[in-house]
Amino acid sequence: MAGCFHCIWNAITNFIKGAMILGPKFPDALVHRIFFVMQVYLTNGWKLSFTHAAAIMNFWEGMSLVLPLFLQFLADTFLGNLLVALVSTISSIVGIGMVALSVPGILDHYDGRCPRAGVQSCVNHKQEALFFTGMVLIAIGRAGISFSLDALHDEQNAVSNCWQKFTTKYLDFAVWRYKLAIYLVGSLLIFIFIRKWRLLFGIPAVYSACMGISFLCGSCCCFYTHPKPKGSPLSSACRVLYAAATSKNISQPRFFHRFPRCFNRVLASEGESPDNVRTFEQQRVETARFIVQMVPISMTFLVCGMVSSIGNTYFVEQANHMNRRVGSWNVPLLALQLPVLLFKLFHDMWLGLIFKYGKKRLPIDLAVTGIALAMLYSVLCCITAAGMEMKRLKVIRRYGLVDKPDDEVIPMHAAWLLLQFFLLAGLDSFLRTSILEF
Repeated sequence: MAGCFHCIWNAITNFIKGAMILGPKFPDALVHRIFFVMQVYLTNGWKLSFTHAAAIMNFWEGMSLVLPLFLQFLADTFLGNLLVALVSTISSIVGIGMVALSVPGILDHYDGRCPRAGVQSCVNHKQEALFFTGMVLIAIGRAGISFSLDALHDEQNAVSNCWQKFTTKYLDFAVWRYKLAIYLVGSLLIFIFIRKWRLLFGIPAVYSACMGISFLCGSCCCFYTHPKPKGSPLSSACRVLYAAATSKNISQPRFFHRFPRCFNRVLASEGESPDNVRTFEQQRVETARFIVQMVPISMTFLVCGMVSSIGNTYFVEQANHMNRRVGSWNVPLLALQLPVLLFKLFHDMWLGLIFKYGKKRLPIDLAVTGIALAMLYSVLCCITAAGMEMKRLKVIRRYGLVDKPDDEVIPMHAAWLLLQFFLLAGLDSFLRTSILEF
């Protein structure tokens, strides 16, 4: 009886611990939804040019995608997932708070630097410093949260019995449902009906602080275990690569068909004890081989990333100047999140089924095929976007809107852009699923 009670208590503790660890992921998803219209915020609220605003957003997006590799190396080699998760959570909380304070009409209302009539288009140096510092902190937080919380959750449940495994599966299902609710209900019921930028940034700032404090309280109370870092595969691959490049062993490689063949020089022979300096075990060599093979494939990620960045900048700016009325309701720009999310869910659903059941039945490499299809989607997306832009320019010339102000509404409905958003969602789903499978 005591053993059963102990199992139930451990299961409840694991459930609470997992909820506290994964909590900061949800405000991070909420911030990601808001940044869908950050391009419009910079052009309308800050009165920046399209090129300037797009450069800011593309640089931020690129930084948030590159930083996980560096932070993952630090977590695996020196700091551990718990410390990286703590720093990332604090960085995300402070960052979104600073961006919320940088909105025109908050700080300048107290120091009187901006007149009331132009408060929506006036930004002082204090707000600029807050905004750019906050964007950097959000990028660091987003990069760390993207991997550290899941890894920390797995570490806490590394040793578990049947009750704890059941609890972990139930928690994963609850997390999936909660994340879906945040993506759909949050985007529709909160963002669509909020027109003030200070509320659009302020609500996620408060929510992020609440979930982050919950996670930090668990750390302060020593609620989480802190396993030592086990070492990074990247550092091991670098040692193997250096040893292979400087090796003078010219013996016949055992796996002549495997690329790169020079790695076979440092592979420890049968019965030989690897010294991890000049000779290595097969697992380390295969890991280094995989990383080197990923380099040419990763070049395709740059093309897909450039097309994806267009969706968060140029596509949103297109919709901002087009007719978005449905009957008497002028649909807010954030309402475009609904079809985009539905398109992503559609692609993720059938892609997950194909990768799950077709891996052993189809005579093709699904990961490589998925990356190729992502490239195809990117080409089709660019062709479709170019066609829609030509149509939009014809409408502008037809109605004599070339010399009109930028806030003039073009008499062309934003529904014409749904096809390119559909292709963009397919591109993101194919690329993400294929990378994980690869």
